[in-house]
Amino acid sequence: MQTKIILILIVLVTVIFGGAFFFVKGGPAFFRGEKATSWYAVHLSNGQNYFGHITELSSDKIVVSGAYYLEKYEMGDSTVSQSKNFSVQQMPKQVYQLVRQGDDKNTMTDNTIYINRSSVLFWEKLSADSEVVKSITGGRK
Repeated sequence: MQTKIILILIVLVTVIFGGAFFFVKGGPAFFRGEKATSWYAVHLSNGQNYFGHITELSSDKIVVSGAYYLEKYEMGDSTVSQSKNFSVQQMPKQVYQLVRQGDDKNTMTDNTIYINRSSVLFWEKLSADSEVVKSITGGRK
C-alpha cells in the first residue's frame, strides 16, 4: 500500500515538474524549433505591439529578435463643417508605419528586444501571408 502511494507521488511530482519545464521553455514550438523562424506578434499591456522572431521564452522574459513596431502618425488637420442644424467634425487620418526596432540614429542596436513577461498580454503566431510579415519581408517567402 505504501509503495503504491509513493509511486503515485513520484508520478505526480514528475508531471508537475515536466509541465513547468514545458511552460518555461515555450511549449510545443520550443521542441519543434519553430520560434526562431516563425513571425510572432507580441502584444503588451501598454498598447504597444512588437513583431519579430521569438528566440527565447521563459517565465520572466520574452526575447524578440528582428523586432519591428508600429508608429502612428496623423495626417491632415481636424476640420469642422457646420450647417444650420448640425455640425460635422472630420478627424485627421491615422497612418501606421512599420519601424524596425533600433534603427533610430540615437539607439542603433541589433534589433533584439527583451520584454518583461509581466508586461505581455499575449503573443500570436503570424501567417506568412499576413500584411505585417509581407511588409517586413518585402513579399518574399
